[in-house]
Amino acid sequence: MKKKILKIIGIIFAIGAVIAAIEVKGRIYANYTGELKATINGISDAETAKLLSLTKQAGHEWYAGDYTGTTEHGIIALKNGEVVKFAFISHHTSKDGNSHSYFKGKEYKRYVRGWFCCEVEFGSEKQPKDTAELDAILSKYDGIPP
Repeated sequence: MKKKILKIIGIIFAIGAVIAAIEVKGRIYANYTGELKATINGISDAETAKLLSLTKQAGHEWYAGDYTGTTEHGIIALKNGEVVKFAFISHHTSKDGNSHSYFKGKEYKRYVRGWFCCEVEFGSEKQPKDTAELDAILSKYDGIPP
């Protein structure tokens, strides 16, 4: 009987440890989401226009960002004319070793953990025509370590 009680107590402590770990990860996720949203909300119309002009220059194609040393913010120009803003924290500076990105358009929001290393780059991906295509691209990379 004593062994069963000790086993049950051990299971309860194990469950408690898992719940605590989930809560810690949840707090980290929430803190970065808030910080990333605040960064996006701070992107002015003038900054958006400046970044859009960069997308028209060679080498930038359809997205451009401004790296501040610890974070990056920028825009993605979709083929349909919509602009999606983003904010990014590198895995080199985050508390949990993951990169964290948040993308926000007029009626589009997407949080991505992982994939991007030091900045938001899309490599050989083609310019998405709309947020559905952008979401398909981001879905491929969400959760993959940088």
